[in-house]
Amino acid sequence: MNANRQNIGLHLKSFEAVYNHGKVYIYWTITFEKAIKNYYIERSNDGKNFEIIKTMPAVGELSIEFDYFEMDENICSGKYYYRLVAEDIYGEKFISYSAVAICNKEDKSFNVITPEDTPLHLCEKPNKVLLVLRNKNGEEFYGIFCYYHTPYGIKIINGENIPPGEYIVTGASDQQLYASTLKIF
Repeated sequence: MNANRQNIGLHLKSFEAVYNHGKVYIYWTITFEKAIKNYYIERSNDGKNFEIIKTMPAVGELSIEFDYFEMDENICSGKYYYRLVAEDIYGEKFISYSAVAICNKEDKSFNVITPEDTPLHLCEKPNKVLLVLRNKNGEEFYGIFCYYHTPYGIKIINGENIPPGEYIVTGASDQQLYASTLKIF
């Protein structure tokens, strides 16, 4: 083995694919990364024949826990298999974990509304929830939000001044909201 090849390393803590709101959100956590050039997300309908659907450049050198995030928007109903392939700086590829996402037409999504838009006469008593939100750029925001069950679904009040946009819930004190898509207006 070439001495330089010994300076390559990767420790993948987790890899998951979660279907929500017509998209599959793909997350993986690295605790160590050295001389890794790219990650490839591959998808399959049968778990045997995979094709590359996304390429993401690696940070390259990590010795702390780091989360990667990507999204697959080109899906229909059915079962999809995902796997992560890492490519080192010498072009050698190796397959890591795989995950399964079962996609259906029933979406679980929530809209964040502002306090002045809240139809309180239609709501039950408010609940409080701690949410960790991540946008497409990988930026994370967190805060305690109030949410209400209404005849139209769950409404969350943005009392934390989170910038408008689409977010995925990456952490929640209420599991009903975990891995949901939030649109903040």
